[in-house]
Amino acid sequence: MRRNGVSQFPDPNSSGRLTIDAVANGSSLNTRTPAFTEAISACKTLEPAGFMGAKRSAARQQAALSFARCIRANGVPDFPDPLPTGPIVDTGRIPSATEPGGISILHGAMRKCRGDAAAAGVTR
Repeated sequence: MRRNGVSQFPDPNSSGRLTIDAVANGSSLNTRTPAFTEAISACKTLEPAGFMGAKRSAARQQAALSFARCIRANGVPDFPDPLPTGPIVDTGRIPSATEPGGISILHGAMRKCRGDAAAAGVTR
């Protein structure tokens, strides 16, 4: 990814895992840029298993929906329901995240809702 124009692409976590959810929500990297899209395409054959995610089980999807409800109840009313095959948190789909203080409010809500996130399969 770095050799293909995404110089800020993060390293895997301490267990060696790296997912699109961790990249999109655990770093300041904007995954919606043309450079990112082109690099993902160029590196497709090197993509680690599970990087782009997989469809969540019904139980984990229900937990992800509970997480979204919790986030909305804790100050982020425009937080969308996660799609079964998408990241649980996609800041590109949260308009208020771009407003002043929006990310801080989101992070506060995420701390309050971490139990639901864990039930949905978020491990960090």
